[in-house]
Amino acid sequence: MKMLDFMQDMLDDIYPGSRKTWDNSTTPVTQESGSTQLNERFRQVMHSTGLKRFNNKRAFTEVSQWTGTEQKAIIQQLVAVVSPLFVSKAPFALHFIRAVCDLVTLAQYKSHDEDTLAYIQGALERMNVFKEEFRVYRRTLGEEKNFNYPKWHALTHIIQDIRMYGALDGICTGANSEAHHITMVKQFYSMTNKKEYILQICLHNSRRTALLAADHATVVKQSRPSTTVDIQDRTYSTRVTRPLPFRRLGWSIPGIQPHSTKLPLSEVAANIAISDFTHAAAVFVRNKRQAAAGQLITSYDEDRLDVDPSWVGRMSVQIHPSIKCWRSSGKRHNDPEHCDEEVVRCAPNWQQTGLWRRDYVWVQEFEHGDNRRQSRTVTDGRVVAQLHLILTIIDHTRYDKDGKHMAYIGAFSEVLLFNNNGQIDNTTGMLSVRRRAWNAAPKRRTLQAFKFYDLSTIIRPVHLVPRDLPDSTTRTTMSYYVNNYIDWDEYNRLYSPTFDIDLLRTLREYRRKRTRNN
Repeated sequence: MKMLDFMQDMLDDIYPGSRKTWDNSTTPVTQESGSTQLNERFRQVMHSTGLKRFNNKRAFTEVSQWTGTEQKAIIQQLVAVVSPLFVSKAPFALHFIRAVCDLVTLAQYKSHDEDTLAYIQGALERMNVFKEEFRVYRRTLGEEKNFNYPKWHALTHIIQDIRMYGALDGICTGANSEAHHITMVKQFYSMTNKKEYILQICLHNSRRTALLAADHATVVKQSRPSTTVDIQDRTYSTRVTRPLPFRRLGWSIPGIQPHSTKLPLSEVAANIAISDFTHAAAVFVRNKRQAAAGQLITSYDEDRLDVDPSWVGRMSVQIHPSIKCWRSSGKRHNDPEHCDEEVVRCAPNWQQTGLWRRDYVWVQEFEHGDNRRQSRTVTDGRVVAQLHLILTIIDHTRYDKDGKHMAYIGAFSEVLLFNNNGQIDNTTGMLSVRRRAWNAAPKRRTLQAFKFYDLSTIIRPVHLVPRDLPDSTTRTTMSYYVNNYIDWDEYNRLYSPTFDIDLLRTLREYRRKRTRNN
């Protein structure tokens, strides 16, 4: 079957191998944390574009047959979900889970060099060492508690196979190999006489491949080479979607037509019931006016409150349901700068009347290396913020060069604080953030938790996973993990500069612990 061979899927059984074994014992993760807590934490995972969530309709521990999409979703959220359960009680077990997720993520890179292959080797070594944390949950065979990870030995050859055949390029049974098996074997078998089916399947595949090759050659002749990337005039600008009509907001404002998209800012402030909204809008408009006039805005003036911000209440606003922004995809080896579009939502949830979906975003609050505020975190001047409203504020007293009223587009957001001084935690491998304790003191001079950010400073969505299960007492002080396994862009950007040294030190520490216990 020349030209029809495809790589063995060595990553396939790492999913059932880390969830269930041949003797039907439950996953070590479930045994360590408890299925009830685990299911509840998976339910608390927030929305993210393309992420499969395990909600009330299908609990995580009740799934028996996994699709390719669900397998990928596990890797994208497992570390952040189980970290609160393991970080203090079983930190070395968490290191094993991190090693598994690192291996799967690294192995699916579109291209490799010696550094990435070394990272894969390190993940394999950590898996082999830290798996001993789960030995207590293995069933005894004879006198020894054995592991039975399917294809474990095959995983040790993954680096050799990458060197021989190239990058695995996202191979996964649910999305690639199984699809080939269906089209190349199962469907073609139904076309045979069920007797000499092997010969007939091979002949059918060969002819089909010849037709596909001919079609591909025709397409190539009519297009430019695939290695040519046109980056001229290519810009990725953040933009808002169309404004929402008043009837979609679920608010009650006398005198406003249901289809109207313009609302008085004072009425919006009354409906969202956040005292800092008017102050933040006044600061935002003041800064935009100064920038348009070419005036220098000092760091003190950026957040300085007006004595009386009521003047901004006479302006009109339009409320937008979402922002379209961009993230590096990492899917094209010949175009590393290619970006995928992502949508950040802040609008009423049509499935739950009266509730709003408010996504979280990365905001470039100040440039890395800014003389006024040096960045001491791995985020290079970015902060995490939750959107509360996406607005266009129409300034009726200022006009642009076309004679139209000036319009300022921004996002009213709640800024979260970094834990651990904005540094990566060595055990979880993630950043964590918390909500600010709001200060209602009347003599405040600057904005605190709630601010307006210009659209140009909003970078991309950020996926947060609650560290604490929410209740009425912890809502205002909740902490979250910044999930860096959500995609390649976050995975390759949010990491400690000394992560390899830290992991090696943890590995040695665990080996010494095992030696002492034995």
